[in-house]
Amino acid sequence: MKPATPPLLPLLLDAVPDALASMLAQEGIPTVKFQPGRSNGRFVLFDSHTRRDHPLLTSQQQAIDVDTLRKRLADQGLGSDAFASIETAVASRAAWRVGEWDATEEIAAMDRRAIREQVMNLLRAEVDRRGGVWMRVAPYPRPYRTVANFRFDHDEFVAEDFERTLDAIAPHSSMTTHFVCGSTHERHADAVRKLAGLDIGSHGYRHHTYRTAAENIANIERGIAVLRGCGIEPAGFAAPHGRYNPGLATALETLGITHSSEFGFAYDELPFFPTRTDVLQIPIHPVCLGIVLEAAADLAVNRQVLDESTRREAVEATIEHFLAAADSLHAARIPIFFYGHPDGRVGRYPELLRRVLGSISQLPDVWRTSLFEFQRWWRLRNRIELEVYATDDGWLVAADRLPQQCPCSLEIVDEDRTASVALDRARLRIARGALSFASREPYRLPAPVRLPKPLDVKAILRRALDWERVTPVDEIDAGHWSGMMKKTLRRIRG
Repeated sequence: MKPATPPLLPLLLDAVPDALASMLAQEGIPTVKFQPGRSNGRFVLFDSHTRRDHPLLTSQQQAIDVDTLRKRLADQGLGSDAFASIETAVASRAAWRVGEWDATEEIAAMDRRAIREQVMNLLRAEVDRRGGVWMRVAPYPRPYRTVANFRFDHDEFVAEDFERTLDAIAPHSSMTTHFVCGSTHERHADAVRKLAGLDIGSHGYRHHTYRTAAENIANIERGIAVLRGCGIEPAGFAAPHGRYNPGLATALETLGITHSSEFGFAYDELPFFPTRTDVLQIPIHPVCLGIVLEAAADLAVNRQVLDESTRREAVEATIEHFLAAADSLHAARIPIFFYGHPDGRVGRYPELLRRVLGSISQLPDVWRTSLFEFQRWWRLRNRIELEVYATDDGWLVAADRLPQQCPCSLEIVDEDRTASVALDRARLRIARGALSFASREPYRLPAPVRLPKPLDVKAILRRALDWERVTPVDEIDAGHWSGMMKKTLRRIRG
């Protein structure tokens, strides 16, 4: 029988920022919408930044103002409103030191993982102070501590590199995912069919992420049609160049895409559902062999010729980067999601795949799976409903909608320690004294160095026009001003 007092969990949400609700779902903390007069939770989260009055509570409920979290984040230099900032898909250039080179990529301007962890730590401390408990559904099926996948973006088709890639991943194919660009592979249907049985998604038709929803819908639909023409039903999408924007978000939702992966929105982070969408965003590590080779080429004598010995040094440096990143992500229990390109890169140097995938396979308690299977697990995890009541010696947990085929774990967090118990039944009693706590490992990867925006009028204009050369001039959508200008300039220059 459930105790008469309100449960410690779920947390009740009263018009809090969408970003906070998303973070709590990532964390695995049960939440429900607050309804005045109902005693289905002890702690009510509200935001005095958007409402002046306090929520109408019962005598046994307590209100927690999340605006205090916003202000504390601002004091730590995370902007005046960190919740609003991480909801916007703003990207900036950043650099990583890989070997002797500074590899650069355009990634999310805000480190969502760092902000989420700081918000969760602040909120957990407040809940603990008020006599609550921080109990969450673990992000991975029991007994795994993290998950691993190597994603391939098939931008171009090079037959030898394609075959070498398939040979290298053969022992580890279940932990790979392949996103295929339609325009460069539609003439190679026999090769594409060799991917059948693997996890395959669309990389669009043209290798470009457009600004408008209509252009993205047309591009994605056309790319999907190419794969279907090869007898493959794709799942998921990865945007060219890792870019994310509102037009792409609308397109993915319109087309019913289940999951997508863009480091222009988030990187090295748990999956999440962006606001008002059911398309799961699966962040990955943004460093790949391609950007290291580009950095090495920039330092070559004439910035054109990159000798083979230097290329191999760059390959070795990238391998070392991946191995160190895998160890750090594993220790911090963050997904080990890497990516690369078969054409001219990892396909030309398959030893990178053999060493990196082989090393990850030796890490303990790692779920090696596809992005499709992972997103399916994440949806099952998000459906779980929990109520947690205080008892004399611990807690009583009532669970509903537990997945039948995926064993789950509950984690109890106490400051910098975590204990885990099996969530294998609808009613569970947890004795505080029987828990075995272990220290939580911090995230140790060096943060990328943010690069200043170049004061280059040409670069600003190119971005404003969504400038690119992959779309044939006759296919450019001139129904909006930037498309019209781009089409006109392309014709003049052509």
